Amino acid sequence: MHYCLNREELTQLIDFEYSGKEVQLDYLRLRIVNSQNWQDELGCMNYLFAQILGRKVKEKFKNCSYLIQFLNDLVDQMYLRIHDCDHSFVNYMTRYVRETDLSLEEELVKLHNYMCEYIYE
Repeated sequence: MHYCLNREELTQLIDFEYSGKEVQLDYLRLRIVNSQNWQDELGCMNYLFAQILGRKVKEKFKNCSYLIQFLNDLVDQMYLRIHDCDHSFVNYMTRYVRETDLSLEEELVKLHNYMCEYIYE
């Protein structure tokens, strides 16, 4: 099974893995355990991770470069896939696929899940 993390879920995963902070969402805790056991794949988009890093910089977090490496290293420790999501992809989404009743984040997560399940409607 595949599940794409939204920004809040990704933040909780990073905080849990990086600093041991408790995961607040019960369903996410289970997904993380399953991912650590290589049962369920978690996906994250670098676009959302960049937003998290931007927020950390504003909070005066000093180890952003280490955090980037840390997230990339998690790929070897759990069933985690990091997907590139550049400005061209976002531009394409907003022009041709955009569902105006969803936020851009919600729509990107939805599309990411569809792509991982090979649904190309």
